[in-house]
Amino acid sequence: MKNVTDDGAFVSLLKHGEQTVMESVYQKFAHRVFDVAFFVLKDTGWSEDIVQEVFIKLWNNRDKLDEEKELWPFIYTITKRETLNKLKSIKSSKAAFDNLLILATDKFVSNDRLLENKELGSEIFRQVEGLPTQQRTVFVLSKIEGATQDEIAQQLKVSKNTVKNHMAQAVKSLRKALLQQFILPLIFFYFL
Repeated sequence: MKNVTDDGAFVSLLKHGEQTVMESVYQKFAHRVFDVAFFVLKDTGWSEDIVQEVFIKLWNNRDKLDEEKELWPFIYTITKRETLNKLKSIKSSKAAFDNLLILATDKFVSNDRLLENKELGSEIFRQVEGLPTQQRTVFVLSKIEGATQDEIAQQLKVSKNTVKNHMAQAVKSLRKALLQQFILPLIFFYFL
């Protein structure tokens, strides 16, 4: 493989179809693509998918690269587009959004550490604190303390169906509130 030390050389070799250069480009930028995707999606699997999609699109659109410009802004634009498309598909899929909420909540409470994204962690905590008492109690017992529905029902002296209903309402309320909060990361995402 040729020695490639700057973006202009990367771009030139990519435009000429040098597949071996793609490995170097991947090594140089994959972690940055992952970080951008993870900032919005909060899911390792989805973020890894974005990394793959970005580099496939980079290869397929290499003829559009400009040797006079840095490579990262082009890669960042593809990353942003792919991440936003993924976020739209998540928002349209209730199950996927519930998974995103659970992942964000689990990350917030795991090992008593704050979420890397402190704003999202604070917002989740604020929204959980704002839930009606029974919903908050059920949510905290389930998601933070790891209690089963049966254990929660016994502890609160209610039926298992009541626990399910409180949990469903809590998740619905959190989903609605956090959907609105995605606006902040997206605005920040656009102006990075």
